[in-house]
Amino acid sequence: MHKCLTISLHIFPWATLPEKYQPEKYIQIPASLLNGAAIYAIYFIALVVTVYYAYMFFCNRKKYWKRKVEKELKEVKRNAEISFLSAQLSPHFIFNCLNFIYCSVEPCSAKAADAVIKLSELMQYTMRENPDGCIALTDEIKHIRNYIRLVQLRYEPDCYVQFEIKGEDMEDIQIPIMILIPFVENAIKHGVVHDPDNPVHISLDVTGSVLTFSTQNLKGFRNKLLNSGVGIQNIRKRLQLLYPRNHKLEIEDNSNLFNIILVILL
Repeated sequence: MHKCLTISLHIFPWATLPEKYQPEKYIQIPASLLNGAAIYAIYFIALVVTVYYAYMFFCNRKKYWKRKVEKELKEVKRNAEISFLSAQLSPHFIFNCLNFIYCSVEPCSAKAADAVIKLSELMQYTMRENPDGCIALTDEIKHIRNYIRLVQLRYEPDCYVQFEIKGEDMEDIQIPIMILIPFVENAIKHGVVHDPDNPVHISLDVTGSVLTFSTQNLKGFRNKLLNSGVGIQNIRKRLQLLYPRNHKLEIEDNSNLFNIILVILL
């Protein structure tokens, strides 16, 4: 009792006042209200503590994932640098080998030497690195011709491939590298090249800001599903990424002929 009285006097100093001045004579607080307020205070404190620890948990989690991503990026960068250095060495080695082959076969066969040169130029073109991934249209045309010449060296004299070009001022036109050659490769690889009445026909036309490229080939007996190849699917995806609303690719695959028409708004 003494302890309770002491606390009461300490907390409520007016308890020593005369009776008529004591505030409890005028302010009556129900005990149920005091109990409810205490419960709400406990709930509020628990809520604040929960929110605080949840916030700290998510902050720490965020820092953890950030550190993990940074570590993975460093590892990816390191592996990319190693791969890049290795990739530089591999083409250098290959081109040295091709040069050796060229020097060896040139005195014996001009045809074989020409094939090695065309192959070397094609490989250099496919391995070329450009910051924006684009190349002059004239370069793409040059290497389409190189590829056709390489095929003709293999199948001559019975190799019939026509390449028709229309348009002017192509030197200033930039296109993604290797965006047209895969269609030529598809037409020649899966088509019939030894029929003079049905040659593989390749056409390129630039009119204003519209580039139209087409291939037509007679289908070989063993090649009935040309439009499902990896090369065609790869080009489809590249076109969707590079020209999402500025291109149209039409593929006509019937029983005998396989046609591709590509239109790009430059």
